[in-house]
Order: sequence, then C-alpha cells, then structure tokens
Amino acid sequence: MLTQELCNVCAVAYPRVVEAARLAGGEGGPMVVSLEPHSIADVLTTIQLVADRAGAPERGTNLVASLRHRLEAIRKPARRPRVALLDWLSPLFAPGHWVPEQVAVAGGTSGIGEAGERSREGTWRDLAAKEPEVIALGLCGFDLGRTLEE
Repeated sequence: MLTQELCNVCAVAYPRVVEAARLAGGEGGPMVVSLEPHSIADVLTTIQLVADRAGAPERGTNLVASLRHRLEAIRKPARRPRVALLDWLSPLFAPGHWVPEQVAVAGGTSGIGEAGERSREGTWRDLAAKEPEVIALGLCGFDLGRTLEE
C-alpha cells in the first residue's frame, strides 16, 4: 500500500492506511510504504522506488529519464518574476516541498514558500508584502473546475 504523510488533505491519513493494512492481513498483511518527497529530486527518486516495488524497475528508469529531460527542456535562464503560487486560500497556504523548485525551473522566483520545507500558513498581508508579480493557484487536491470556483 502506498500513502504519504505530507498532507491529510491530499490523501487518507497515514494511521488509517496502517490500520487498513493491519485489518487486511494482520502480521502478513500488505506492506505500507509512505512516500515523503520534499524536492524534485525526491519526487524522481520516489517514482523509481514505486516502480521497483511494483516489479517494473525499467519503466521507472525510463519515466524518470523522460521527466529529467522535460525539466531540462523548460528551464528558463531569463528574467525571473516573483511568483506566488498558492496551495490553499482559506486559510492562505504557501507551498513548500518541491513546488518552489518547479517555479524556478519554469523561470520564476518563488515569492512565498521555501523549497524542501513544509507548506505553511500565511496571511494575505504576508502575501502583499512579498509584492508578487504573478499569482498562480495550485490548490491542493482541487481540479481546474474547483480551483476556478474557489
């Protein structure tokens, strides 16, 4: 069983997954693997881990190589606008983990949130003080329709 402990909004809480695994088979039940990437490099490593555990290591290797190639293809060395990519609106959350790295790869400077750190709560006043040139919504767990609604 795969799960994560980064955010209880994004997935079933880790303790519930462990309990489900225990109920499914006791001591010999399914293995629980908690995925905890905090950077783009961690995300790529995690993809390979899942592929290895699924018995498809070559598929993982190919996918990771493809993703590395795509990341390099979009790196932008030019002007770097201050970007505020928001994880959540009420309360306001600044993204962490790999999201600020994604902003940098795409050519921006993350105006809020710290690469490799947990997402953190902020205020609209905090956001305004950063004077972002671009505000983007990447609302955790929401599809485009729900994001537009918010």
